[in-house]
Amino acid sequence: MSDAVVAEIRRLEGELAAALVKGDLDALERLYADTLVYAHSGGQIDSKAGWLERLRSDLRIEIYETRDVIVADFGNTAVSMGNTRQASVWKGSRSEIELRFTRVYLKDGGGWRIVAQNSGWGRPS
Repeated sequence: MSDAVVAEIRRLEGELAAALVKGDLDALERLYADTLVYAHSGGQIDSKAGWLERLRSDLRIEIYETRDVIVADFGNTAVSMGNTRQASVWKGSRSEIELRFTRVYLKDGGGWRIVAQNSGWGRPS
């Protein structure tokens, strides 16, 4: 496992969290691959376009804090897993939840991009 890859994925996780809270769709456009598949905790599946549209129109994330992040390096693929606490407003209704997440990053000519993301209910044990 490369320490440089682990450090880069951790840095990108920080960028992702900041972009989600700021609603920075340009940054999210760069972080997510065009082929993104996102499986939400409620079972919905989004493409990149669908996820960004949710953020543009119906969802505002106020808090997105990650912890206990583990990164595994597989060469041109890396996986990050951890826990997140988030507060958001979805169609006018505010909620605060704790989730576990898994993200798969793929490195191509443009750098590391998130190609798959999954969120699941669960409080850390």
